[in-house]
Amino acid sequence: MEGTTALCRGSEALRKIQQDAAHEASVFHEERAQKIFASSQPAELAALQSVVRRFTLQGVGRYWLQIAACTMQTQVEMIRSATHVLAREKDLGMKSPMEIFQSALPPLANGFFPMTAHVAEGQPLHS
Repeated sequence: MEGTTALCRGSEALRKIQQDAAHEASVFHEERAQKIFASSQPAELAALQSVVRRFTLQGVGRYWLQIAACTMQTQVEMIRSATHVLAREKDLGMKSPMEIFQSALPPLANGFFPMTAHVAEGQPLHS
């Protein structure tokens, strides 16, 4: 349950990063559009273009750094949650999910892949 909570918090944080980046870009570009319409000098337009390029490059870098940091934080929280669950199960003497999965493999393999199923020595492969 803790893992699901961590995943939901991470999703909310990602959405917030996206929303903040979109809002910042919207405000910036609206201001630049007003300046473009107000200016008539080629030098001013070139300067505005340079400002837009710099904002875009810096914004993209910052955006992806925030996304990466948020994703890593979510993964750390989910791994921490899984570690707690596995430790609790071990303390209670319960089988871990991996042990359950591994114990289910041979019967599943026999059902799905009968040609590779284990056949005792001296027994025919097909009946």
